[in-house]
Amino acid sequence: MKLLVGVGVACVLMLGVAVWQVWGSWSSHAATPGNVAADPRIGRGTRDGLQRPAAAPVATNAVPAAPEAGPASSDASVHWPEDPQQADVLRRLDAARAALRDDPDHERALHDELAALAELNRWPEAAQTLARLQRLRPDDLDVAFDYAAVLLRLHRSVEAVALLNEVVARQPEHARAWFNLAVAHQSLGHLEEARRAWNQAITLKPTLPAYAQRGTVLLDLHEWAAAAADFETVLKQQPDAADATLNLSLALWRSGRGEEARERLRTLLERHPDHIPALNRLAEMAWGAYQASPAGDAVLRDEAFDCWRRSLRADATQSEIQARLAEAQAPAP
Repeated sequence: MKLLVGVGVACVLMLGVAVWQVWGSWSSHAATPGNVAADPRIGRGTRDGLQRPAAAPVATNAVPAAPEAGPASSDASVHWPEDPQQADVLRRLDAARAALRDDPDHERALHDELAALAELNRWPEAAQTLARLQRLRPDDLDVAFDYAAVLLRLHRSVEAVALLNEVVARQPEHARAWFNLAVAHQSLGHLEEARRAWNQAITLKPTLPAYAQRGTVLLDLHEWAAAAADFETVLKQQPDAADATLNLSLALWRSGRGEEARERLRTLLERHPDHIPALNRLAEMAWGAYQASPAGDAVLRDEAFDCWRRSLRADATQSEIQARLAEAQAPAP
């Protein structure tokens, strides 16, 4: 039985993965630099490692036309929101678009428009602005990097890969570009390419998200020992990271270290007794070990039953777990 844990199964990676992006170069009013997260879930690898990646998102090669400029801030018909901060951002966006009506290729105005759109989380429009900037500056790697990061937000990973390949080819030490390239490849199910990109990103700038995501790639490649090592690295600095513990338990289990895997989950459940993914995974591991034992270890059987029941008390709507417990409890033929 597959040990599916995360939510949003249709989204392969970009859920839970940070897209590394820098906004500060766009404008003095640019959004605060940080991680761009998409479709959060409990880590892509919190499953049995056998699930194949979802189909690659359909990417369009055509750059959408730039949106029409909004009304000028002097227009009496404009009704600004009550939030002063948002009102200020909208005024700056309106002013930038007013300037672009007079000069569509005004780079400062495009950067101001982009900064405002980023603060408003209006990423489809931001992508259009970046496409215009890239046409004006085709050799600017900073623009290419930012454009790729926004495309990743929009699940346009095929286009992002092309841009990021150009960035790392011309700047091989660009750690953030390697990070995002790994994200893009992993979202498309390009496991070998993703592993190579994660290797390079970690060599240039080791980060816990990079180790965690390389570990999920290694799970898909069935390289259990290497995957376990990556999750151990994460847990040394974040011992309470539930997703890393779940993934480590899977890697250990697949490596034939079942008792160690179960002990990791028991420790996690001591801190989080109602953690449903951990309960379901421990139940499945204990039941598998019970069935494999020559005489049928009653302790393992009871642990499996107890975990399934606790999981159902936490969420009684899990029909698959209900069926699994009923099947396990049924008298042997």
